[in-house]
Amino acid sequence: MCAVPAAGMVALLQGPAAALLAIRSDAGYGIPAGSGKRNRRREPIPNSHRPERAASWSDYMALHKLSERSPFAAWTLRAAFGAALAVGLSACNTEPQTRGYVLDEKLLNEVRVGTDAQKVLSTMGSPSTVSTVGNQTWYYISQKTTRPLQFMNPTVIDQRVLAINFNKGMRVEKIASYGLQDGVVFDFISRTTPTGGNELSVVRQLLRATGQGVI
Repeated sequence: MCAVPAAGMVALLQGPAAALLAIRSDAGYGIPAGSGKRNRRREPIPNSHRPERAASWSDYMALHKLSERSPFAAWTLRAAFGAALAVGLSACNTEPQTRGYVLDEKLLNEVRVGTDAQKVLSTMGSPSTVSTVGNQTWYYISQKTTRPLQFMNPTVIDQRVLAINFNKGMRVEKIASYGLQDGVVFDFISRTTPTGGNELSVVRQLLRATGQGVI
């Protein structure tokens, strides 16, 4: 669950502040001096005489005490707590967020074997990293993360490494989209599991850098 900070509750009591002052008046705070014992019927404090100020934490505590003897105060306290809880829960974000390179499948379809590097650059944009071991390979890295609670660090739940291999003439020789399947590096384009080579080592390093378990 998301914890609602005290400061957030105080801020949400900005609205009930006037109601709190009215409750205090109804409880006897607005009786003129020298009037003797409290009358059963009391005149409320005129709006023009009520101080305009923000509610404080002491107001909240006073409202809590008054709620024990005033039904309206109890209702106000429940309403304020419900609003604070709603705001606190809104800070919880379980929807996956994409970080890094955002892959556009339509643009990727424009890149085929034989496409020159300049066309790839103008279509796909700059790669996340480049490997110059052997023939050049461009890597586009994307991550999906989730953050159950606002104060927690994001957790990587999925990562894809798009690898575009070039030949010596800097034309596309191979395209692969690597990720993890059951903890094993898997190419989601060819639907195969790479068994070795320099590229597999690079991809494993990239995936390990995110803290994902790679076999």
